Amino acid sequence: MSVIDHHQFQCSNTICSPFIQITTLDIRGCQSLCLRQAQCQGITFHRSTSNCELFDNIRNEVNNLLVNLDTITMIVIDGSRIPPIDINSSSSTSVSTSTSSTSTTSTTANAYIRLFLNQTTYNMATNATYVVVKDINRDGKPDLIAASYGKNNIGVRFNTDNGTFGLASLYAVDAQPVALAVGDLNNDNISDIAVVNNYGYTINILLGRGNGSFYPKITLPAGTSPMAITIADINLDKKPDILYSGYYSSTWAAFLNEGNATFSNSTSYGAASHSYAIEVIDINNDGILDLVTTNQGSASVSIRFGQGNGTYGSQWYIPVGNAPFGIAIADIDGNVSPDFVVCNNGANTISVVINCGNSSFQPQVVYSVGSQPIAVRLSDVDGDNYRDIIVANQGSNNIGILLNKGNGTFFNQTTYPVGAAPSSLEVVDLNNDAKVDIIVSNFDDGTVGILFHI
Repeated sequence: MSVIDHHQFQCSNTICSPFIQITTLDIRGCQSLCLRQAQCQGITFHRSTSNCELFDNIRNEVNNLLVNLDTITMIVIDGSRIPPIDINSSSSTSVSTSTSSTSTTSTTANAYIRLFLNQTTYNMATNATYVVVKDINRDGKPDLIAASYGKNNIGVRFNTDNGTFGLASLYAVDAQPVALAVGDLNNDNISDIAVVNNYGYTINILLGRGNGSFYPKITLPAGTSPMAITIADINLDKKPDILYSGYYSSTWAAFLNEGNATFSNSTSYGAASHSYAIEVIDINNDGILDLVTTNQGSASVSIRFGQGNGTYGSQWYIPVGNAPFGIAIADIDGNVSPDFVVCNNGANTISVVINCGNSSFQPQVVYSVGSQPIAVRLSDVDGDNYRDIIVANQGSNNIGILLNKGNGTFFNQTTYPVGAAPSSLEVVDLNNDAKVDIIVSNFDDGTVGILFHI
């Protein structure tokens, strides 16, 4: 796009009025929004209000630009369109059976705008399986917490300034930690860490001291091969509980918090074959947290609706692709109800499942990504107020980004190389520039990689 600083379009008739006016995070978001609209010919961005105006007819404006120090005007030039103007050239197939319905989409165009720098890496430990980003020393800056599968420890690096990190402090846990969650488990306003140990068959709790350091582990027994973990108050008693999935037992279980970091014996619920990821969120907008798991062995997502007292109703199944691993849940189509995006590790695809808002869901829409997608997050990476898909492709050693078209459908992925065998990711603003960055654990490298937003 051609940039004309300190000017805005000045219209003398109605045909040159903006066809879209929207608030975006910054000029990049306004530019990206225009380049993804086939009819958009130019934009004016107002710095003071972050108001973005999109124009589809600039014949009367180009020679009548009004001097305005608060604005930036951009005009689309040949070759700058993202995706290319033939975005509607696409193919689709659909398959319907008695148990599932699937729509597979592909387009000839990619959204190829570069949004992130090459990764910066930090050594964390052998076989970095999982990374979480939270401010644990209460200085207002997000820190790195990563699990080491090979060394049976948790590494913590403090954010020193502008997204740089200090040396790692290590804390011992049980055998083969595969995931972790951060929350205040004893209501002292200090962050604690809960770790799920796949071979130790345990959950470890590391209570925070308040200065970013942690007390030695507390151990809770878990079932065979616990795989994922989350923290949420599921019985509405204002005390956060611990939930985890059991891979080989095909179950999930909950430890109810009894106060002062003591927990009841776990209560188990059946899931489908080889339950993997676990998330807790209000799916049906009734104010009660529901439970969602991915089931690797049955190519499905399970939902149990919460009763409000820590118990759950019957299990619902949603078919997805082969060997589902990671899942992200958030509203992506603007109807307020949370939708699903699932990594189909065995199919090299992701499934997008739209929530209709009445405890029912549309059939999955499938998008091709890289090899062995394992983790996924939803976040607005281009500043247009729509959540985009960020996926870690473990077999391809890259991160894929699928930009939201604004209606819950997505452009093809743009990829960014990372380390060997990425295994988890987070999307957080690390350097306080109001733009989200991508943080990924690289399993084979033993590193955490950071892709800063441009």
